[in-house]
Order: sequence, then structure tokens, then C-alpha cells
Amino acid sequence: MHMIKKSIYLLKKLEEKKNPLRLKKSALNIIEKVFSKIYDVGMLVVDRSSSILFVVICEFIYLFKRKYENPKGVMICRYAEYDGHGIQESTEKLFLDDTIVKYLNKSNEFSIFLWDDNRPIVGFGINFYRKVMSSNPKHLILSSYASGVFFQPMPWIVARLKKRKIRTVALWWDTCSAGAAKQMYPIVKAVDTHVILDNPVMDFDESNESKLLKNKALILICPYDVQIQSRVRDLDVVFLGQVTSYRDRRTSYLKFLAANNVALYSSVSDRNEQCSHEMYYETLSRGKIGLSFSMSVDRYQFKGRVIETMLAGCLLLDERNMQTAYYFNEGEDYVAFSSEKELLEKIEYYLTHEDERIRIAESGMRKVKKQTAGKYFWDKVLSS
Repeated sequence: MHMIKKSIYLLKKLEEKKNPLRLKKSALNIIEKVFSKIYDVGMLVVDRSSSILFVVICEFIYLFKRKYENPKGVMICRYAEYDGHGIQESTEKLFLDDTIVKYLNKSNEFSIFLWDDNRPIVGFGINFYRKVMSSNPKHLILSSYASGVFFQPMPWIVARLKKRKIRTVALWWDTCSAGAAKQMYPIVKAVDTHVILDNPVMDFDESNESKLLKNKALILICPYDVQIQSRVRDLDVVFLGQVTSYRDRRTSYLKFLAANNVALYSSVSDRNEQCSHEMYYETLSRGKIGLSFSMSVDRYQFKGRVIETMLAGCLLLDERNMQTAYYFNEGEDYVAFSSEKELLEKIEYYLTHEDERIRIAESGMRKVKKQTAGKYFWDKVLSS
């Protein structure tokens, strides 16, 4: 109903302007959105109904057969691509696959299930259930899970897997928005442990959903087993990130620094147009100071940029917030600011006080390396 009202409103506005090209473009956008919604709902209904029937039949058959025993290894379910357009590989591979292989030291104890690649046209839930059944993992890791997406298994299936003594873990990368706990709620009871990667202070609302989530939450930084080469630091200040949508508040800071003649090296393109991971780390390793803006949609978030800047040995200047301060000490591991003026003052100070800048940057690097080590992360996740 809301979409229909919005469509009528847009059509009226375009009719008032008497612009046939805009009307055509708007009409096509509306048709695309409506069709996309119908497709998603239709596929969701087909997948859920077929999945339930398949699982019930399988469980009935297994009543008369030997139950699965001795589950072993880890199965990670994640995205193959960042946005589904095949332009950029998901960073989940870097964080999860590369670190778990080193941790287990046995590739045959590790398997991958990709949400968005090499899947059938229909029967996603069935395909997922069959893969888990055949792999028989001891630990099932669900990364970037969403209960209402038709190409991911329904919470009911995840809950049924507990009968096989499979321990399930959900990794949450983006929980700093209003209603996040409510969106996660359908899967909260079905999963054994919820690893919160971006919200260490668990800044949720006071709903019953949030309380239940907090009781099953494990607070960690995602693993970064990357080796960043030391380079000559020939860039004064570096910012690599986006400034679109809710991030546009960063623009005023960047313009303020430019107006005050700060030598700022920045790349503010959309993610799909940004540099490769290798170039990203190379640029940070050349920076003396790295900027981070931690405000997300409506609250502060622990950003990956914080970790990456510290790992590169670059002095982190971050917005003053409780998320970063949960792991690191202001003035000891990083430097914080709360205004454009304070940011400028801190940049000018630490560019002229090299010894102090290097001392803080090295302290941050030592601390973040310890907390992002793959062994540290997987020890916590697989034994929690």
C-alpha cells in the first residue's frame, strides 16, 4: 500500500512538470521495483514451502536409518560478491576463508557455501540443507544472514540442524541502525552464538528482542591476517571512503581541511569504483595520519577503517565515540576529535610532533594485531 501511494505521488509530481521523459523514467523505475518485490515474495513462498516439505521427509526417512555421527570441521556460509554485480569480491573471503584455513591447518575440515553463487534457480533452502547434511560440520558459520531473503535458509531449517548436534554461529557486520535487533530476531533463538563485529558496546534499543540477543552475543573484532609492507610515509593525511547517502556529513570535514590547506590524500568514490585491497593498504602504509568517521546511519559504529589504519602503522584520527574507545585508549592508541576545529588542531599538532605520532601509531598497531589475529578470533568463536 505504501509503495502504491508513493507511486501515485511521484506520477502526480511528474504530471505537474509536464515532462514526458521524466515520466517515462519514473514509470520504468516503479515497474522495476514492483516486479522485483513480486519476484522476491514469490520466490520466498516457493522456497519456504518446498524446504519445509523436503526437510520433514528427510527427517522421517532418517528415523529408520543410522543417525549422523562425529560431525567435524567448519562450514562457512557467506557472500561471494560485495553487492551482487560481480564487480568486487566480498571481503568476507579475506576475513573468514583465509584465516580459518590457517587456523585449522587442514583444508579438508573446512567447506564453503556461497549465498549468491553456484546455486540452483529454485530450491535454495533444499540446496543448503543437502550441503550441510553431506558436509556434516561441527560448526556452521552464517555470515551476513537475513531471514527474509529467498536465497538463504529459513530460521526453521537452521533450528532443525541442531538435531544433528551442529553448533551454529551468526556473524553480524552491520548492527548499528534502528531496529537492527528486531531484524535479527527471527534467527536469534535458532543460533547458538551471535558474534557482534561492529557494535562492541551493543548500542541496541531496550526491546525484548535486544535483551535476548545480548544474552547470546559474543563481542569480537573480525580477523585480519594481512601483512602490510612498511613504506616511506610521504602522505600527510589520508582518507579512503565514501561520502554518499548518510555519509555526506563527512564532506564538510574534508572541505574544511582543504580550505585550511591541509595536504589531504582522499578517495571518496563509491565502493565499486574504489581501488583494490592491495592499493588500499599501500596507500594507508604511506600515510602519516589516517582519518575515520565512525557515525553510521543513526549511531556510532566500529568501522573496519579503524582496524586497517592501525594495522598499516598510520596514526588513527577518529571521531570521538564509545565504540572505538571500547577496544582502544584515546591518546595512547589513537587520537579522537569532536569538531572540525579540533580535527584541524590535532592534524597540525601531530604532523609537527613526529615522535609522539609514531609512538601512538605503534601502540595502536601492536594492540590491534593481537585482537585481529586469526587464532585469537577462531579460538573465541569455536569454543564459545
